[in-house]
Amino acid sequence: MGHLIQHMAPAEKARLSTEPIPANEIVTGFLLRSGVVSGWEGLQVEAFRDVERNQPCALLRMDHLSPNVLLCLFEGEARSFRIHEYPEVLHFGVDVSPTPPHPLTKSFRYVVDSGGGKAGEQVPDSVARPIDIQNYMRSETRVVRMNDLAAAMKDELAETIHYDGAFTSAEFALEMVEGVEAVNFVVEEKAP
Repeated sequence: MGHLIQHMAPAEKARLSTEPIPANEIVTGFLLRSGVVSGWEGLQVEAFRDVERNQPCALLRMDHLSPNVLLCLFEGEARSFRIHEYPEVLHFGVDVSPTPPHPLTKSFRYVVDSGGGKAGEQVPDSVARPIDIQNYMRSETRVVRMNDLAAAMKDELAETIHYDGAFTSAEFALEMVEGVEAVNFVVEEKAP
């Protein structure tokens, strides 16, 4: 309130000193202390009124209190939060199995709407098993033979989801692109 309190009537000044100001809205948020705050440049934070993440909350404030501490406040009662890298950070990538010998694989995406799957969605592993990237690497190196990998992907998609269209650099990019890393948090409801 600052200097404005000097211009208030004495009764208003007395009320402010004894009664809390009533809140007109609900504000929720979090304080995050993590190396992620400094490690992920352009860190993005979203909050949602529902667990399914369909009803976004407006961001009111996002401040870096220190290199590793982030304060975020949102309008409304947030039930879930998503923290992720800046969305333009897309790259090609493969999946590394957590079990030894840690094979490199790549799951497929639908190139077009097909068999209940929408273009861009993951093809279930039961329909098209992930491709083993190590079969398409130059011996004794970590260099992928891209032409051979693209041809194998085209053949697998033709066989499993019956895709018979062109398999250009656009379709190959759709299969190889990796989205940004994200972490989702859900606020648990307390039992009455």
